[in-house]
Amino acid sequence: MAGGLDPDRFWRSTPREIATHMDGTRMAAQREHEARSWAVWHIAALQRVEKLPKFGKFVGGNADAPKRKKSPEELEAVLRAWLGPRQ
Repeated sequence: MAGGLDPDRFWRSTPREIATHMDGTRMAAQREHEARSWAVWHIAALQRVEKLPKFGKFVGGNADAPKRKKSPEELEAVLRAWLGPRQ
């Protein structure tokens, strides 16, 4: 069925739930379209430049910056965040 909603779930859902599901599906499709459009536009544009920009400058942020090593405390905090609360 359109929007990835199977018929059984469709008939068990309220109109509001269906509308919410379809809005989410539409927004996901729009994001995918925008991401692909961005990629296609940049592929075409980068074919025309004489010299490619550095990757970090192209994507923004500090992608080319050297990474500093994390302290044991920082690594433990990351691990705890991944594992979530213990029961």
